[in-house]
Amino acid sequence: MSPRFDAIGIVVSDMGATLAFYRLLGLSFPENAEDEGHVEAELPGGTRLMFDTEDMVRSFDPTFEPPSGTARIGLAFLCESPDEVDRVYDTMCEAGHRSEREPFDAFWGQRYATVLDPQDRADLVACAADPTLDAEIVVARVALRRILGMLLTGRTPGADGAPLTAWDYARCAGLAFQGAGAVSRLLRARQSLTGGLEGALGSAMGQALKELGEEWGVEL
Repeated sequence: MSPRFDAIGIVVSDMGATLAFYRLLGLSFPENAEDEGHVEAELPGGTRLMFDTEDMVRSFDPTFEPPSGTARIGLAFLCESPDEVDRVYDTMCEAGHRSEREPFDAFWGQRYATVLDPQDRADLVACAADPTLDAEIVVARVALRRILGMLLTGRTPGADGAPLTAWDYARCAGLAFQGAGAVSRLLRARQSLTGGLEGALGSAMGQALKELGEEWGVEL
């Protein structure tokens, strides 16, 4: 029988502050557990999230020292909608928790925000997503960048790309507008983009040019 993933363990400096933080995100812990050395919550699916104080860890590992530097782990909490991301983020900040990144629309179609728990560990709050729709958004954006890249370079993709003909330019221009329309429709379906069609097309085209410029290392 293979080992079964069962729990995530995190060492905390302040158990009370840590429980208060995660209770705001919907996790349930035993009452009056703030002074305990070990506290855990059962997550959906049965996995446990376990917190141990530094003193508890030193009870079986006297050499333990808290790590320093940027956190390398983040716990992601799924929200029902982009608006819910904003609401949860505001709730966390109003409760005194620190923001690392304000809510933003990620390029793959989800809305994200980052707040920090008492251990400076980043927690990501993401909107609920249709995986198929998210995949379509990524594919549409990549295709749009490639089309715009051909229009800007005048060549087909690849190291041995051939020069575009007048017909190629006309076809790419049409595909670029179709691609921008596809991206904007998908984002609107994800409720990540609001406003009229003209603004949606401009937003999709502008984002694609920005990403293409970052890929090429130039400003477009």
